Amino acid sequence: MIVQNINDNRIEGESSSFVKLLKGLRKVGAVDPYNPNVVVVLTHGASIARKNWEEKVQKKKKDVKTIVQLYLGVHPGIVVQENLPDDHELESDGNCFEWRINLSTPRVDNRATIAKSNNAGYCFHEGSLVKLNNGNMKRIKDLRVGDKVLILYSKENLVEDEVIAWLHRLRTGQFTFLKIMHDFGEIILTPDHILFVGEDRNPQHASTVRPGDKLSFLKKASHDSKTVSVATVLSIQTVNGTGVYAPLTYNGRLLVDNVDVSCYRTLNPPQIMGRDLMSSHDLAHVAFPPMRISFKCGLDINKYEYDDETGIHGYARW
Repeated sequence: MIVQNINDNRIEGESSSFVKLLKGLRKVGAVDPYNPNVVVVLTHGASIARKNWEEKVQKKKKDVKTIVQLYLGVHPGIVVQENLPDDHELESDGNCFEWRINLSTPRVDNRATIAKSNNAGYCFHEGSLVKLNNGNMKRIKDLRVGDKVLILYSKENLVEDEVIAWLHRLRTGQFTFLKIMHDFGEIILTPDHILFVGEDRNPQHASTVRPGDKLSFLKKASHDSKTVSVATVLSIQTVNGTGVYAPLTYNGRLLVDNVDVSCYRTLNPPQIMGRDLMSSHDLAHVAFPPMRISFKCGLDINKYEYDDETGIHGYARW
């Protein structure tokens, strides 16, 4: 259990006491990534002004969760409690006092219907973490063109790749995402985005994933293919979030929250006798050689990346 004051706004820097604690826990191997049991208790919750209390607390919980994921590689439980009960109507709970306010919860979905992404396109949530080639994790919103990332190129092959452009990047606005929870954590992405499902890693858009489906999951930051494991989807929820991000790599793949995913969204591939000639991922990938070749030749394909408010790369819109 990690105890942190909810009012501490200096938790993100490398020199912050919170990050130093997380790095220390990682160094001594105190957290088992296969059976994580990390809980962060945010104290002094009642000291936050009542106006927009829920919104502020949810943001703090999201920030803390992202930082823990970044340094420990696990999804923590987060509890908001209060240590000063005198001025509030609180119930005793061990050494702390819990402020019993029910926060809004995501709507359970589990894919009974096909969800739509309200024009979010093919993207990930701003808090998603991308696996870098050096084994570290980086928030997707902080990625830069030229960053070296690690991808699962084939079932047995982890290779280095590079971010060459942003297909979609919009830092503002509310969008609909699917939170897909599995054995080792969760991944949040738009319903139209493609990820690889099953032992054969077949490309599917997220809205067709069901509980029980299998995802390829990287357990360790290593080029050793033995670290790749199969994660079973446990449940799916529809959630709302701010911003959408879709980086493009040479191979059109990424490891987001350690899950094997595509850089692309769902397309309608050509068919013969009712059967697709190629997958949506393959169709999208063969459409982007001009961008890959131009970047390889040193051309600035991101100079005029966006020319309107959609945040979608001009070539991707075409």
